[in-house]
Amino acid sequence: MVLVVIWGMNICLGSVSIPFSETLHSVLGGTLENTAWEYIIWNYRIPKAFTAVLVGSGLALSGLLMQTLFRNPLAGPFVLGISSGGSLGAAFQKINFLRDMKSDYNERGRVYFPGIDFKNFDNEQKETIEADIKKDFDDAFRGIVRLPKEVRFGVHVAYVYYLNLFKKIKKTNAMMVKRKRIRVNDGKKIYLFLESAVRHRFNMF
Repeated sequence: MVLVVIWGMNICLGSVSIPFSETLHSVLGGTLENTAWEYIIWNYRIPKAFTAVLVGSGLALSGLLMQTLFRNPLAGPFVLGISSGGSLGAAFQKINFLRDMKSDYNERGRVYFPGIDFKNFDNEQKETIEADIKKDFDDAFRGIVRLPKEVRFGVHVAYVYYLNLFKKIKKTNAMMVKRKRIRVNDGKKIYLFLESAVRHRFNMF
């Protein structure tokens, strides 16, 4: 929207000032009584405006490609949010598996952790998975605090819910994780939501 407004201003303004209504009429296919204005619009200003947009887009794209190619941190995956978003999604998926292993592994045969022997699942293997999940959460949080405020709240609510679920899983013995579904009760969910709302309101991250 901003680009369209600036593009329109670029056509209207110049050494010769052309009224916006006349410019819009000409751009939409109308014929102007002042032929000099029409000539200026179609032979000078519109070509220049399109060229500026194309050149600006090309420079932005080439800058991004160059920064990525040379691994400049300005275009790193954490800055772009790619790594943080992927880490958060990975943490959610891993926790969803652990919280209901009985359903996912025993009943559906799903496995998300290569190299883990779930037939002989024990606390040592559980701790290995938990270390991996903790790293995902740490990476994700670095991205969450950089999010625009208007979208950060919803993401943070999901983050704290799954983080609390993760804490419950860590406190549960491996044998029990295999047998029962791990839950967060409704009262705790409400508390987590309100806590996240307060943090969001006062920017306490």
